[in-house]
Amino acid sequence: MTYAALEETITDCLPEVKSANERAALGRLLDAASRAIDSKCKRPVNYFAPAAAQPSPRNFTGEGMNYLRLPVHIANSIDLETGVQVAGHPVKNWVEQGGWLYMTQGLGKLGGLWVRGVLYNVRARWGYEATPADIVLACKDLATHYFDKHRGVIGQTTPNGFVIERDMPPTVKTLIAPYVRKEFEVV
Repeated sequence: MTYAALEETITDCLPEVKSANERAALGRLLDAASRAIDSKCKRPVNYFAPAAAQPSPRNFTGEGMNYLRLPVHIANSIDLETGVQVAGHPVKNWVEQGGWLYMTQGLGKLGGLWVRGVLYNVRARWGYEATPADIVLACKDLATHYFDKHRGVIGQTTPNGFVIERDMPPTVKTLIAPYVRKEFEVV
């Protein structure tokens, strides 16, 4: 899946693209740009694609803390009754805050621990509701950059006449910077 639509990219960035061959080439470049963004962000393929409509299960190991770290998921997509289980038994004393699950002790007071080493099964809609706007724009910009290279534009010209060739334009790097995977982040 590409993160930016072909027609939208043509309208917004490359209105001169008319022929079927150019459209097909731009479609392939959008796909390549999407994969380059996944790679630069240290993410699996199609990480920024919209989440599946139905929740799916994933296992997470408790760390002996009062929170269970989860990857990106759609807020409130975890079922309160059966969304978290351990060995097939529901865990109901939790609350979701900021994308993580916190243990509670009666009346919603935070406390308790997600036991270290225990596997917790969590059902949620993993991923994004829609592809983030920054990623869509970065994909369009990068595909346009690739397309321009094929037409002989190899980089940016500095005021003193030097040409700077870059694998990824600075604007694209800036747009995707908040999405680059951190070392401690759960994927």
